[in-house]
Amino acid sequence: MSRRRVLAAAMFAAPLVIVGVACSFPEVTFGPGADGGSSPAADSSEVDASTSDVSFVTDAVTREDGTAAIADASVCETRPKCDCDDDGYADEACDVDASSLLSSKGEPLKPGDCDDLDPLRHPGQGFVDEVPAEGKDGDWNCDDEVERFPLAKVTCSGNGLTGCVGSPGYLVEPVCGTANDVYACEASGLGRCNSIPKGRATQLCK
Repeated sequence: MSRRRVLAAAMFAAPLVIVGVACSFPEVTFGPGADGGSSPAADSSEVDASTSDVSFVTDAVTREDGTAAIADASVCETRPKCDCDDDGYADEACDVDASSLLSSKGEPLKPGDCDDLDPLRHPGQGFVDEVPAEGKDGDWNCDDEVERFPLAKVTCSGNGLTGCVGSPGYLVEPVCGTANDVYACEASGLGRCNSIPKGRATQLCK
């Protein structure tokens, strides 16, 4: 083969080699929210973990048989004075010193029950996973404040290279006692921190 034919063949093959090398690089894909915004809600098939699968979820109080809210206050006539729901706490509107009253278990009543028709709602109550009754909020512990766990509207900060900062939580604030997608801050894309879906968890309130 003459030198001219070799040179022509080499010139023809060079572009094919370049194209082949270019196509051999791995495809770059961007994770959820790589544009710097919040991650969109993942498909339900990707976020179907139960509450127990989300590591930062804490224990919660759940209604047991016989602890439902009282619908008919007339039953109070047969209950301990100032403790209609029989939770051991005297109605905050009680006109008698609670310490002088006894519960059905024979123990002195504790004061400050803000809802004497619901045995789950009383001072010192922990996080509850129940949906509050109509007209009620999520203040289960009678401190005039609704405390939530996990927190809503998680915000991520950091560049993804030196770490991400932000507590796990929801992107929107769910109604107390209802489940929604939860997210955690992780590096995603090229040096960004974004909220990544981690499962579903019930909004606990107290």
